Amino acid sequence: MQPDASARFLNYISGEAGATLIDGSLTSNGIVYFVNEAGITFGNNAVVDVGGIYAAAGIIDYDDFLNGIDLFTGLTGKVVNEGHISAAQPGGANIVHLLGAQVRNHGTIDVGPNGVLTMISAEQVQLIPIGGGKISVVMTPSGGEPGQGTGVKNTGTINGGADSQIYLGAADLYALAISNSGTINSEGGTVDLHALAGEIRNTSTGEINAADADVNLHAEDGDVVHKGVLTGRDVQLTGNLIRLGAGLTGQTVTFNGPVRLTDDVQVTGTDSVDFLSTIDGNGNDLSIFADQTTFHGTVFEVGHLYTDAKGSTTIGADITVEDGMEFLDRVFLSNDVMLLDESATGIIFGDRVDGPFSLVIKTGGDAEFHGKVGGSQALARLETMVEGFLLIDTSLIRATGDVIFNEQVNMVGIPVYATIGASGDLRIRAANFAMGQNQKLTVLGDLRIDTPGGSATLGDINTLGDLLVNANKIWLLSRAAGEGIDAKGVRWTDLGLDFVAGGRFYFSVTPHVVGDGLVQFANPNGDGDAWGGLGEFVMRSYGDVRAEEMLNKDGVYLDLMVQGPTSTDVAESFTGAIPEDPQKKDIEQDTPLPPHHIEALIRNLRIRPRVMRPEELEGILTGRVMFLDAPTTVVSRQESGQSVAIGRLTYTLVDDALNRWNELTMDGDRPVEQIRDDLAGAWSGYDQEMGEEPADASDLLAYLRDVGNTEVLLDLQRLDRMLWSVRMIGLTTAEQVLPEDAILNAFLPGETISLEMLKALIEEAGTDVI
Repeated sequence: MQPDASARFLNYISGEAGATLIDGSLTSNGIVYFVNEAGITFGNNAVVDVGGIYAAAGIIDYDDFLNGIDLFTGLTGKVVNEGHISAAQPGGANIVHLLGAQVRNHGTIDVGPNGVLTMISAEQVQLIPIGGGKISVVMTPSGGEPGQGTGVKNTGTINGGADSQIYLGAADLYALAISNSGTINSEGGTVDLHALAGEIRNTSTGEINAADADVNLHAEDGDVVHKGVLTGRDVQLTGNLIRLGAGLTGQTVTFNGPVRLTDDVQVTGTDSVDFLSTIDGNGNDLSIFADQTTFHGTVFEVGHLYTDAKGSTTIGADITVEDGMEFLDRVFLSNDVMLLDESATGIIFGDRVDGPFSLVIKTGGDAEFHGKVGGSQALARLETMVEGFLLIDTSLIRATGDVIFNEQVNMVGIPVYATIGASGDLRIRAANFAMGQNQKLTVLGDLRIDTPGGSATLGDINTLGDLLVNANKIWLLSRAAGEGIDAKGVRWTDLGLDFVAGGRFYFSVTPHVVGDGLVQFANPNGDGDAWGGLGEFVMRSYGDVRAEEMLNKDGVYLDLMVQGPTSTDVAESFTGAIPEDPQKKDIEQDTPLPPHHIEALIRNLRIRPRVMRPEELEGILTGRVMFLDAPTTVVSRQESGQSVAIGRLTYTLVDDALNRWNELTMDGDRPVEQIRDDLAGAWSGYDQEMGEEPADASDLLAYLRDVGNTEVLLDLQRLDRMLWSVRMIGLTTAEQVLPEDAILNAFLPGETISLEMLKALIEEAGTDVI
């Protein structure tokens, strides 16, 4: 027995007698050193129970030993454990250090609470205390020829106590520097496998069970191979190439190097999984479950890619898969990205997609969007090249650049027959929007395409609600007429391009038709909606409206170049329907609407029509002439005598919108005065906390999210929906300005928030998810 647990005893054995064999019992309450440059072996029958033990196949200087310096040089021998080594005594040093040119554990090694275990292959090693009972390891290679075999090998069992430190290190060059085919258990602390050169391998039978410990496999100049079990808290794999053949789990998992899959792999990280370089899938599947997943490099030749933990996935480079990909969590783009599925399996986005970069999607199968695209942060550009079905199960697609569906997929001009389906209302906001020829867009609600200053290129559209297109240029992609046959053997004729709306059509400018076919507009209801709809403008509506019926209306027909409600709509909506309000002195009195005032009225409404000649109209209605601009709409009859008050247009829209506000807030639970006060409070709260006023809408919205002010965020979203109800009427951009400004002025909190700032807040908050 030694005086106490800190006492040290040095057994310095001459290497001339050969390697030291310990094959019996060894007990000590202190720290025992065995130093023999020829090597040290603990045999099958060895039972070691000590406070701490050093077994070094090299040399230690006496002065260093006396001064407590653990510097070992000339490590040329081998250290092997085939028995049971325990340094887990209560109050003991709890240290086991096996040091040599090669180190093996085929038995069992236990260290207790706060214990330290090292197995190190190097020519020189210094173990330096760093406090808390832990050490720092400094390894020095011999600089000689590469060694044969493996530097450090564990085929047995290593058990670390609570808050233990387990370190397997290799400094000399071995093809296989560190191999674990046994079991490493840790109740906490750290597990490090560190090689200066050569490969680190956790074999198919290797287990690293360290759910509450940090695990680091670091090959500075070699590969990391993982085929067994690996569970840790903060897991980091670093190497020239990380070859994965099995799953691994950690609170956080980081791959500091290129990854190659040698089998199907599942990675689970409660917080995050980060791939800091490329992934070569080698045809294998990759499944990731983490709150945050990041792909910093390109991903290629993965079989099937799957991410899901209801967190988010950040993509910073292109991803190519052989059997489809599923992102069931949120996706954020940190760079321009192409997602390529080389199969007919398809690509699924289960949540929103954001990020100020371009996204290109190409698949031989289907593509599905089940969340907003560009909702929180608009994409720079969105392009899809889908050979199957494109499902847009969302209410918004927003990009600062182009939105293109299957545009120029095939360089020789052969159209791709994709179908686009949207569930519910859909708003597309972009610099430009384009569908591919022969594509069909189906929307179960309203469809609004806003590309102010840009262009909208449209294929077939079928919407159960309204179809509104606001663009500087509108192109309709027609095709040559032809016949088809359905599954029941019934023949049908495709005349070129179909637009079907359950509500009404609205185009901000006259569309231009590209192609050889006809353009057909149809309204299944026949009578349109409350704003006039197709009951008052019909074009080739599948024979539901006959030419003579239209001609007998004896009216003047206009090209749908009208940029807002038709004069008929205005007359019917406002004539005699509003009682005089003595408080609104500036409202014009009702004005008769004789025929010669029609053009003046239209000019006041900023409508720019072209009146069709009677022979032109008759040719269109009888089918002899195909009018390729747009549907037509009827203006009031010449002898009508209806009257209209132009000034009432704005006031009516404002009153209707404020009534709509009460509906949105459940019968006035959030009165206008309340939102004014809350907006002012949010502004002053930012100013007090930040010491300055918010620079823009994004700053104030970020503050509202941080402090959890969901009520104001919801109010801004309600304002967005209220303004949208005004825009849905079919006003031009110029016509919208006056009523929108009048509406929003009612909500302005004094001079703290400008009208422009409130508009920006509504625009950005309207795309967010609370």
